Amino acid sequence: MLLGCGWTTAAVLIGVRAVTARGRSPLELVSLACLVGTIGCALLAFALFPRFVHALRGLGWLTVVAASLLSVGVVWSTWQLPPEQLQIFANPGDALEPTNLAVNWSLVMLTCSISLITTRLLSNQASQHHFQPAGVVQAIFLLFWRQHRLVGWMALALSAAHSAYFLLYPRAFQEQWTGLVAFALLGLLGLVGLVTSYRARLALWTHRAIAAILAIVLTLHWPPILYLEAGALLILAITALVNLKLATVIVHQVLGVKPEL
Repeated sequence: MLLGCGWTTAAVLIGVRAVTARGRSPLELVSLACLVGTIGCALLAFALFPRFVHALRGLGWLTVVAASLLSVGVVWSTWQLPPEQLQIFANPGDALEPTNLAVNWSLVMLTCSISLITTRLLSNQASQHHFQPAGVVQAIFLLFWRQHRLVGWMALALSAAHSAYFLLYPRAFQEQWTGLVAFALLGLLGLVGLVTSYRARLALWTHRAIAAILAIVLTLHWPPILYLEAGALLILAITALVNLKLATVIVHQVLGVKPEL
C-alpha cells in the first residue's frame, strides 16, 4: 500500500506538471509509467487480500447487470418500442458513445482474462527458479484464477451493447461480421467456461481453443488490439515483478533484515 501511494503521488505530481507544459512533454510518459506502477501495486494488494477481493465481487456482478440493461436500452430505443418512457436514448446516435465506453472496459476485462495465462507461466518459472518472495507470484495467479469466470462474464456483458448497436447499424462487411463472430465466440467461451476446470481436460482445451480463435477474429476486427494486448501484458508483468522486489526491500528495511534479491 505504501509503495502504491508513492507511485500514485508521483503520477499525480508529474501529470500536473505535464499538463502545464506546452505541447507534448516526456513527463506524460513518466506519469503514465507511474500510473502503471500503481496498477501493479493494486494487483499485488488484491492478491494478498483475497477476502477483500471476494467482497468486491458484488460490484462485478452489478457491472454485468448494468451492461446488460444498457444493451436492452440500445435495442429498445433504436427500435422505438413502447412505452416511450423506457427509451433511454432519444435518438440512435446518443447510444454510440456509451456503447463505445462499455466496449473499452470490455477490452480491459479481456486483458485481465489473458493475464491468467501470463501469470500461470510466470508462476511456473517462479517456482522453478525460487523467486523471492516465495509464493507471491502464485498468489497473483490465484487472483486471476478465482476471478476469471466473473471477469469473462463482465467482458461479454460490456461488449453486448456495442454489438447490438452495430447489428442494427451495420458498418463495412469485414468489420461488421468479424465483430459479430467475435461476440458469438465470446458467448460460446462463457458457456464452455461454466464446465471448465483443470480436471475436465476436454472442456479446458476446448475453452483454450475458442479463446485462441477469438484472439484471431478480434485482430481481424480491430488490428491494433494485438499490439495493445501484447504491450499491456508485457508492461503488467514487468511492473508486477518490479513492485514485488521493491515491496520486499521495503519490508526487509522495516524489519531490519537483509533482502534476498
